[in-house]
Amino acid sequence: MALKAFATHGFDGAGVRQIAADAGVDPSLIAHQFGSKADLWRAAVDLLSGQLASSIAVARPANDADLGQEQARQALSVAVSHLVDLTCENPLIAKFVMNEIVGQGERSEYVFAKLIRPPHDLLVPLIAAAGGGASRAIDPEVAFFAFNGAIVTAVASRPFLNRMSASAASEVYFRNQLKRAVLAQLLPDVGG
Repeated sequence: MALKAFATHGFDGAGVRQIAADAGVDPSLIAHQFGSKADLWRAAVDLLSGQLASSIAVARPANDADLGQEQARQALSVAVSHLVDLTCENPLIAKFVMNEIVGQGERSEYVFAKLIRPPHDLLVPLIAAAGGGASRAIDPEVAFFAFNGAIVTAVASRPFLNRMSASAASEVYFRNQLKRAVLAQLLPDVGG
């Protein structure tokens, strides 16, 4: 309930009393379990962080010291697939990230540390090794933020896309197309 409230209304718009009411508990229970509203918010971020870590762990190469281009491309394809699936299965993640990452301050730093930095540290070296870096004159750092932004924006704005494309209303179609679009940007010979 807290994640939904924070994703929908942002930190300032979400109220502990409403979160408690939606969860069917007394607000004092939330205070007892989590402390402050900020602590409840951090618990929501930590929950997302755990889901993200599980999702991208499958893309971590066993030995990335000698990672070849093809291995990096395969690992990157797996990672993108899992990130798209995770975000589609829980679209609140997209809303939550969009609400928090644009701000500056303590919450934005926490989101960066928990939700942005872990996939960044795994994927930027894969992007570079996969040929998405210097060989195509694309900065792997910029590519990382561009493809993550594409996933978050596409999932968060899906209701608009559904109004423009009847086929996009299909969950399978949408996920496959989003994966193909992102991979086509990172690995041009894969997306087609």
